[in-house]
Amino acid sequence: GLLLFSLHGIFSYYKISKLRNTQVSPLPQAWKAKVRMLAAKAGVRTRIPVLLSKRVSIPVVIGFLRPLILLPLAIMTTLTPEQVEAILLHELRHIRNKDHYVNIIQNLLEILFFYHPLTWIISRNLRDERENRIDDWVVGRTGTPLIYAQALFSLENKRSTTLQPVLAATQSKNLLLTRIKRIMTMKTRSFKPGRNLAALAVILAATLSLAWFDPTTSINNYAFQDY
Repeated sequence: GLLLFSLHGIFSYYKISKLRNTQVSPLPQAWKAKVRMLAAKAGVRTRIPVLLSKRVSIPVVIGFLRPLILLPLAIMTTLTPEQVEAILLHELRHIRNKDHYVNIIQNLLEILFFYHPLTWIISRNLRDERENRIDDWVVGRTGTPLIYAQALFSLENKRSTTLQPVLAATQSKNLLLTRIKRIMTMKTRSFKPGRNLAALAVILAATLSLAWFDPTTSINNYAFQDY
């Protein structure tokens, strides 16, 4: 079992690492200054490359010592600029919190203690709480829970089931619904009562979509985020 899980982890990391240089293109020039501004807002002091990729359907962070963010090639046309900025803040904050280091340690522990059921229960809860912490920060920083929830929902609808295992903005359809409900109930000064109907529509759409999606097609937990 240890050998099989180790081989699976190595193979997954190899396939993810190939995304760095395969079918990628630079961001439009107008977005480069925005990325620097968002990085400063997220507390990231080093330069984090952001590239457009044909191989991913949702934003992901890959790499360990040199993390970079990959955005789907179509994201600039399918999401509004405000939604793209919220998603970038999400990914940049993961990097600021050193979640890519935590994640790889977590993956190694999953391999070493694969035989113990509590390993998987604790590991899943850690990943859920890590996303909740980032969601709290993004909503608190932007004050736009509706825009952020709509962005997550839109990305999930476009997520490919063939995406290689990485820790990304949306990790599973069931978790996404919980996150959207949680985001929409956060209290922020800019979330006006008049938007309650729109918020309810987002939650309802996410709930109905789960009836059509296969809940088993979630991103593999062997995620080597550096995400």
